[in-house]
Amino acid sequence: MSTERIINLLIRKFVHQLPFYRQQQIFKSQHLDISKGKLHMGYHWVHHAPIERLVLFKYDRSRSRKVPEEILQDYNGTIQTDGYSGYPDLSTKGSITLLACMAHPRRYFEKALDNDAS
Repeated sequence: MSTERIINLLIRKFVHQLPFYRQQQIFKSQHLDISKGKLHMGYHWVHHAPIERLVLFKYDRSRSRKVPEEILQDYNGTIQTDGYSGYPDLSTKGSITLLACMAHPRRYFEKALDNDAS
């Protein structure tokens, strides 16, 4: 697989939020074989510090909470996360306050608008 193709897959995944399985369906409809054997399944842990203008991308085969524990070992502050069940039990030296991501609850409110007749 070419570097250009890999970059394209990653942009679709992380910029356009298009999961790999859907990209596989698109490529299949175009008669291109991008099987799971050619796409390694793992996890990209993304850490963003907007005030400091920093972004960290860490790839790991594991979704274990040990991955963020390692990165956040000495961190003190607030983090906003998805609903992954491992975050509330992080074992770190620092003091961490968790904020929930509002993307998923927002979708339910948007769906509820379809039920509002006014």
